[in-house]
Amino acid sequence: MKTKNNFLKLKRYCYSCFVMALLTISPLLAQDVTSGLKLHYTFEAVTGTLVTDDSGNGANGTLNGGATIVTGKDGSAVQFPVLGDYMQLPNDITASLTDFTFAAWVRMDGSIQTQTRIFDFGASVTSGDPQKYFLLSANGWNGVPRFCITTGSWNNEQGVESNKALPVGTWTHLAVTLQGGTATIYMNGAVVGKAVGWTLTPSSLGSTDQNYLAKSQWSG
Repeated sequence: MKTKNNFLKLKRYCYSCFVMALLTISPLLAQDVTSGLKLHYTFEAVTGTLVTDDSGNGANGTLNGGATIVTGKDGSAVQFPVLGDYMQLPNDITASLTDFTFAAWVRMDGSIQTQTRIFDFGASVTSGDPQKYFLLSANGWNGVPRFCITTGSWNNEQGVESNKALPVGTWTHLAVTLQGGTATIYMNGAVVGKAVGWTLTPSSLGSTDQNYLAKSQWSG
């Protein structure tokens, strides 16, 4: 399946209970796309906590907490051993993003806590809960991956859930796409969830300064 925008390719990304080897938002869902991306992290060029954006767009990421580079599915990976380890992405990375594909090789190495984030992008608020966000959970409220967008807090989300849980202890290719108002979740290339009639896109969030891999905006 193709989409209009290439967003993120994060190659080899791990998260303790959750190991991610390939995270990508690109026009080709299940392929190793290397062109036309807004972000592309291979984790082969890491200096200290700085993760180079291999797309050439200069959108470098920053490792936080105990996040470390390890051997992944194919090459390097970033591992997040405990809650609070995460990767910070640049501000406003979704500002021009409409149709897209996001994909990742992931491996969960233990029980998956509810609402464990693969990514969570949004903006700071002065009080209360985050009001706008674009996120993918490895384990939503019903025990399966969930992808959603909102500009009006949780009760105004546009979301889609997988019809199967993310396996534990094995590499799985997980992807989400948004094209023409249709949101789709793929697991190992197969459609496992679809929702139509979406009116929001990541660009609907406007300016964002809380753009995380492996961290929720609610976790501080």
